[in-house]
Amino acid sequence: MYRSALKFLIISLLAMLGCAGQWTIVQAAADQSRLALVIGNESYSRYTLKNPVNDADDMSAKLRLLGFDVFDGYNLNNSQMNELISRFNNRAKKGADVVLFYFAGHGFQMNGTNYIVPTDAMFDNAERFRSQVFEIQKVISGLESPNRTTLVFLDACRDNPFEAVKPASGTQASRSTSLSSSDSGNLGLAKMATAQGTFIAFSTQPGNVALDGAGRNSPFTGALLKHIGQSGRSISDLMIDVRNDVQSLTSGKQTPWDQSSLTSQFYFKMAALDPAEAGQTAVQQPMSLEDILANKKLLDELRERFANTPGSASPQDSRNTGSAVPEESEKAKPDKNNKIQATKPGTSEGGKKPAKVKVANKKKRPAQSDLPPDVSAGVGVGGL
Repeated sequence: MYRSALKFLIISLLAMLGCAGQWTIVQAAADQSRLALVIGNESYSRYTLKNPVNDADDMSAKLRLLGFDVFDGYNLNNSQMNELISRFNNRAKKGADVVLFYFAGHGFQMNGTNYIVPTDAMFDNAERFRSQVFEIQKVISGLESPNRTTLVFLDACRDNPFEAVKPASGTQASRSTSLSSSDSGNLGLAKMATAQGTFIAFSTQPGNVALDGAGRNSPFTGALLKHIGQSGRSISDLMIDVRNDVQSLTSGKQTPWDQSSLTSQFYFKMAALDPAEAGQTAVQQPMSLEDILANKKLLDELRERFANTPGSASPQDSRNTGSAVPEESEKAKPDKNNKIQATKPGTSEGGKKPAKVKVANKKKRPAQSDLPPDVSAGVGVGGL
């Protein structure tokens, strides 16, 4: 029985240590301060898009479920975008562990610089157009801060407002803009420089365009919404799932891209300790450090007592002497109250006596009084 008790305690201690570590991670994620800025623009003076407002609205709802305080805006003109971005920056300066920026709508690059477009931007003059748009790099720089995780999702490569011809009937619009026909080889968004702790996800690879989508959401945002709430998936794993889905939906025409300077993994939703999701017993209370140390101390004491108990030979001793280690004569089994109890010595389950085992140098079994005070034949293992 003594060996059963030791084995049970070792397993229990390891399980408690594992649960305590997982609780620490879950608790840390729950304690994060999370902010999100979400903008969806589709009602442009030229080439009104179909899905950006749906995309932004659905993303806002999903992020709120994931613990984000969301600042969202829809079909914003230049002054409205500027006001919302400023208000968000002021809130972020007061403190946030995680900030997220999501934009759906028109975007373009010029000379390697990326821009997003408000709804009132005029497409008739390139110089005036540049003064009406927002440089993405400056928006991101305003969000970055030491000891902060900054996440950016850009579904903003959808159309060509400066092209004279609208998309042919029956084809999906894209979200990429180009200032002139000479920029036609530089569609999509360009790579960007980021500070440490920043992750940027593009709806498609550099130099390519992203589709607006034929359903409620664009292919990129639809895949993002599908996977972002999955438990225990890091942001890296999330983007692999999104990339595979988008490639499948677009027959390989669109490949989501990301660039990262994160120094640790980020999880939108940590692995749950709920039995239905984790397949294990839920933790009602976190293990304290004192509890863990106390159990470790008890385990060390049991090891020492077991080593000094008369008649207890280790497997190594058995190999050296050629003696056989007898099978345990006491098996622990749960009673109706789920408490662990021991069967009577000398019997197995079903009440039959076990086969005798010849043991070399057999010593007298220690009396009840010789056993450690916290382990006896009349006390269940659950009482340890």
